[in-house]
Amino acid sequence: VTVPLGLLPVLADGSAIMATAMYSLGFSLTEAGALAFILASLGDGLVIPLMLELKPLRLGPMPRLMFTAAPLEACTALFTFGVFEGFAAAGANDQPAWSVILLGVVVKFVATLVVALGLAGA
Repeated sequence: VTVPLGLLPVLADGSAIMATAMYSLGFSLTEAGALAFILASLGDGLVIPLMLELKPLRLGPMPRLMFTAAPLEACTALFTFGVFEGFAAAGANDQPAWSVILLGVVVKFVATLVVALGLAGA
């Protein structure tokens, strides 16, 4: 339950913002994706304070699940932003191919997980 709750809202928000930026503002796919997922990562700042207000009402497991899914949602938004930002930089500066940039983002993500798990175990 936590994984869909952490992934689906941010991907839906990002997709909607991306489509709006492409069709209304005339952004390219990479520019719209970078804009969309940096804005989608701001959703936690709006939802979590409201969940804190609802917690004393004991409305069921939803507030607790939102707190569990919030870090996954933020990681997904920032990871996707990093991918689109890398693609935008590659298109602007004649840098290496998109596959190389995507590999770099994945390697950074894995390294971050390894360091985080190491710090959590320490």
